[in-house]
Formats: sequence, structure tokens, C-alpha cells
Amino acid sequence: MAKPKKKRSKKLTLVIIPEAGRQIKQLAISVRLLWCAGTAFLGLLALTIFLAWHSQHLSTRVNELQELEVINRKQAQEIAQLKDKARSIEQQISELEQLEVKVRSLVGLPQRERSHTQQVSRGSRPHLSPTEQDGLRILAETNSDFNILDQAVQNKQAEMIELHQDVSERLRYLAHLPSQWPVSGHITSPFGSRRSPFGRGYEFHDGLDIAANYGQTIYAAGDGVVTFAGYLAGYGLTVSIDHGYGLVSRYCHTSRVLVRRGGQVKRGEPVARVGSSGRSTGPHLHFMVLKNGTPVNPLTYLK
Repeated sequence: MAKPKKKRSKKLTLVIIPEAGRQIKQLAISVRLLWCAGTAFLGLLALTIFLAWHSQHLSTRVNELQELEVINRKQAQEIAQLKDKARSIEQQISELEQLEVKVRSLVGLPQRERSHTQQVSRGSRPHLSPTEQDGLRILAETNSDFNILDQAVQNKQAEMIELHQDVSERLRYLAHLPSQWPVSGHITSPFGSRRSPFGRGYEFHDGLDIAANYGQTIYAAGDGVVTFAGYLAGYGLTVSIDHGYGLVSRYCHTSRVLVRRGGQVKRGEPVARVGSSGRSTGPHLHFMVLKNGTPVNPLTYLK
């Protein structure tokens, strides 16, 4: 039987020819080994390129995350500053409410009923990782806070406008009240039933008799409009001032009238002089206050 032929491995021979006079060298390299080495080299080269690209990608991503973290921290600081401002405004609104209570109490206005309002301050939050979702949530909460604050400011503005109107009207009312003593002196005859100074039993005295010197200045007890300035039967020279709100003051038995009908007067302005005109027993001021046309005790208004 013929012997099987041995499979000869393929080789490449590399001939190295040195300079003249030196021995020629030959290097036999297996094709399989060369192929394996080439394949390994290409694989290593590909792996090196992939690792280099992946490293660059990771480096870029890390830089992006670091930049995002810096941005989020800056935004968190800005949000914290905005919340501090919101809390400051909220505190100012609270102080305005307290001031409103004092103002209403000072001028005698009824207090406003207040409903519970949501507070803007949410307190301290735990540290959060700077993710986009956290940033959006914090921004949403901040936006909600400022919507609440904006509504509170609008409500307070409306309340302040209403308070200004109420206080202005209240001050006008107080200025028109006949509350200032028209002359300085003591009361010689009070309001109400009394024995007639003319010796005819008892009578109803519709005002206060205030002792004063003849010619002494009589002052308006409150702001108003002069509705009468002349002689009135039984009361002599009389000045009537309409103060509004159904209130009228009268200054009777004067010696001289200093105002004219239709004129505007302010509290404390001179309106007449003390006298003894009309049905009188001597110089004094007969001071009257009428409410809705009915005489009332002037001491109800005089301070």
C-alpha cells in the first residue's frame, strides 16, 4: 500500500541580505502563525479604537453631567433666593393685615373676617440629586408658590383699596360729627326736662346752655354746610350747620353771625359771637344737635 502523503505546512521565507561580506540570513515564518498574528493585531487594534471612542464618550458624558450639576445647583440657589423673597413678601402681607386691624380699630371700623389662606413657605427640603426630573418638580412647586403669592397680593391690593375707601369715609364721618365744644365754658342748663327760667313750671330743654362772655367766638362743632344764618323765633340770631349723616347743629342767642347760608365750614372755624338775642335771660350759647330732625343730647357727641 502507498503511504499517505504528509500535509506540508505552508511557510514564508524571509531572506535578509546584509552588507557585502556578511552571511545571508533566512527566516521561515508559518503562514498560519502569520495569519493568527495579523488577526490578533487587527482585533487588538479594533478593541483599542473602541476603548478610545468609549472613553471619549464617557468623558464627554461626565463633562455634560458636571455642567448639568453646576447649572442645577445655580438654579437651586436662584430658586432658594426667590423663595426667600416670597417669604419676605408673605411676611409683609401679614404685617399689612396686622396694620389693617390696628387702623380699623383706631377709626372704629368693624374688623374684616378672614379666611384661611395657604402659606407659600414649604420649609426646608432634603438634598436632592441634580436630575432633570427634580429640577422640573422644584420649578413646578416654585411656580405654584408664586401663583399663590400673586393671588394673595391681588387680594391684599383689593382689600387695601377697600380699606382706604372705608377709612376715608370713616374719617369724613368723624370730621363731620359735631364733637368739638363750640365755646369754652360750663353748662348752666343741661339737655332735658328743667324748671323754666321764666317761672312757668317745667319745660323740655332741647339743648345745652353754656355760660360764655358776650362777644366770645363760637366755633363750628364739625365740618358741614351752613343751612341757616339769621333770626329764628325764640332762638334769636341762629346758625344751623348740616353735618350730613342726618346730623344738624344749631348755635342760638348769638350777637353776630359770621357765616352765610350755603357756605362750607370746617370744624373749629368761627361761625358766630356769643350774645343774648331771642328769648334769653343773659349772654350764653344755646347749643343744639338734631338727628333726623329730632333734638338729642349734645353730650352724646361732644368730647
